[in-house]
Amino acid sequence: MSTKIKASEITRLIESAWRSLQGHLRDLPDVVVVVFPAGRPRAAGHFAAACWRRRPSRTGTSEFGTSELGIHPGLFHSAHQVLEVLLHEAAHAILWSRGVRGTNGYYHLAEFRDVCVTEIGLRCDFRNTRYGWTDTSLAPDASDQYRDVRQILNRLRWEREQLTIGAHRQRSLPPSGYLTLRCECVPARKIRCTVRNLERGDIQCSACGSAFRSSSKAT
Repeated sequence: MSTKIKASEITRLIESAWRSLQGHLRDLPDVVVVVFPAGRPRAAGHFAAACWRRRPSRTGTSEFGTSELGIHPGLFHSAHQVLEVLLHEAAHAILWSRGVRGTNGYYHLAEFRDVCVTEIGLRCDFRNTRYGWTDTSLAPDASDQYRDVRQILNRLRWEREQLTIGAHRQRSLPPSGYLTLRCECVPARKIRCTVRNLERGDIQCSACGSAFRSSSKAT
């Protein structure tokens, strides 16, 4: 079996697992599956909305419409880890299909947390003030819910060597409950805002037009 056929086998299995998830989860859209190259060591997965298009067979204008699911090959040794990442990205996909924003930049909003917990069967924990409610794991009481998906992922037999996913340091909410936000002005303008208010949507700078974003340090 050639290397090219092996790579196709991997993507076919991920696509099959996603189709099985569509039988469990309402409003889960179709996706194009891609496997990350070695140059993306940190992200375990991603969902990119409506970024692929099919060229028409005859003269006509093609339109973007199909979304992308990306997954890190360093996960392929564990069907359980692949399932958890697929479910995390499924939450993003479901929110997008409903026209609901689940993130504010890197920050995962309460809407993302809620769909994970109430519809998908994931635990969703707060990581830090940059990424928000992004740390997800399969809840114990949902372990049997996706048995058919896990059986598909158990057939993954290929993994990349020396390709690991970067770790993130867990941080608690700032004691004051306020974040320091900066815009793209030079020098940047600063405001202070509660996490709850930031979850409600972007705060725009009237001078440069950019959204105020959380800095690396909370106050």
